[in-house]
Amino acid sequence: MIMSKTHIKIKNTGILYELLVRQMTTELLNENSSKAVVIFKKHFHVNSELNKELQLYKLLTDERVENINEAMMLLDETLIARKKINTLQLKKEKFNLIKEIKETYNIVDFFKTKLSDYKTHASVYKLFEQCNTTPKEIISSKKIILENLILNDSNKEETLTDVMKEFNEQDEGVRLYAYKLLIEKFNEKYKNLNVNQKRVLKEYVNNLSNSQKLIDFIETEKNNIKVALNVFVNKITDNEAVKIKINEITNQLETLLPARVVTEQHMLRLMRIHSLIYELNKLTKQNDYTK
Repeated sequence: MIMSKTHIKIKNTGILYELLVRQMTTELLNENSSKAVVIFKKHFHVNSELNKELQLYKLLTDERVENINEAMMLLDETLIARKKINTLQLKKEKFNLIKEIKETYNIVDFFKTKLSDYKTHASVYKLFEQCNTTPKEIISSKKIILENLILNDSNKEETLTDVMKEFNEQDEGVRLYAYKLLIEKFNEKYKNLNVNQKRVLKEYVNNLSNSQKLIDFIETEKNNIKVALNVFVNKITDNEAVKIKINEITNQLETLLPARVVTEQHMLRLMRIHSLIYELNKLTKQNDYTK
């Protein structure tokens, strides 16, 4: 995950924010009191220099414009705004934030999560901390940021969970109390999931940074699903269409496991398969699988 010697991810406000949000989501999904929420509210309150810098990070990582001219203007204005931040106060606040994260979590595990927009965050950091950045790195960083600003969202790989997406869509004021909204929206959006679908979702969120564990989980699920589908094929003798569909799902299972990385799409596909099995259980009154 290291982009260059001049980027120190533990001091990158954008990355610290993203990792805190993911930690917050994991803790809330496990129905625990969230330490990440306490840290977030304490250090990213609306008047903090950390929050001011975070909003500038988000301008360059989340915003999208129609053309290169708008992108260049946005980048220039953001860099001007960054210079207005109280640097000494920012360093003090960031030091205290990092200190509390280290005291609360295993710092190695905390930073294991891979971020799809890591290069953009690293590039923003380099432009904000130009004292140790070479001219070549500045040009490269600007190029990465400009390309990101004019990139169509539909072409970007989606790697965040639905819960994370909803969190990021909230406005600045609401984010300070995001954990309440997160619980409400999660309960509303996923209230109709069956037991196995919730288990898949929880497994994915809990192991975002552990691809191997997710791969092992999917492999186990595949084997269990194959057994369940074989039972249904043998039980359903009067519905040829259902048999054909089950056989198609069995074939799709062979392409479910990725080579190295598990994405949200793999988990969504698995949840859809569980949904079908749940419906088939109701039809055939074989309820043991959904308990």
